[in-house]
Amino acid sequence: MIFAGGFKDHQRNGEGIEYQPDGVKAKEGIWKDGKLVDGFIYDVLLADNKSLFNDEIKFLVDSYSLISMDSNDELLASCLKVEAGEKIIAQGTIKDAAEVWDEYYDDKLA
Repeated sequence: MIFAGGFKDHQRNGEGIEYQPDGVKAKEGIWKDGKLVDGFIYDVLLADNKSLFNDEIKFLVDSYSLISMDSNDELLASCLKVEAGEKIIAQGTIKDAAEVWDEYYDDKLA
């Protein structure tokens, strides 16, 4: 991961943005003692519109092999909002993961 932002005592503190190694934005917001406490986590896979895929944060860009165009299992991608360290699915950000890939990552990562 690549981080652009503030550091204090060798940990992320203050405003900052974390990028995937290929330059895709993964997280941004306010960090405290190395943890994102207020901000957003982008393009996270969801198993359905209420739960994370495998109950953990898994980024779409790292998980494209999980998406099968022939599968009946439809994965979703969403943005998580972080407020006071708590992560919730941001309203209005849930999309079909394959569509998000086609719209954004095909061109960016080609």
